[in-house]
Amino acid sequence: MKKNIYLYIFIALMIIFTIGFFTTAIKSSYAFPTGEENNAYEEKITIIKKCAEAYGEDNPDLFKETNNIYVTVDELVQKGYIISDNEEGEVKDPSSDVKTLNDLTIRITNKDGDMSTKIIEKRD
Repeated sequence: MKKNIYLYIFIALMIIFTIGFFTTAIKSSYAFPTGEENNAYEEKITIIKKCAEAYGEDNPDLFKETNNIYVTVDELVQKGYIISDNEEGEVKDPSSDVKTLNDLTIRITNKDGDMSTKIIEKRD
């Protein structure tokens, strides 16, 4: 039994080391989302909404017939309200390497001079 105590201590230390190693590896792995991508996406959406509000405020004549106008991110890039991420005019989606946000449609609502925006998937 005395000979085996060193074996048991060695096995216990190896188990502790292995658990610590895999815990650290999993936390720092790119295979598991950390939430930073979601935060970057939300920040970019907030910036897009603010740029759309500025577009609505700069063009009050668009609201003469209706309280709502619809504009895409691509249109805001072309009009200079959003800076694109590359020379092709694409606004990259931070949560994906291949997706862009250029097709997102934004509804800008003007209620008595108070602008509000909402991201929608398609035009109403």
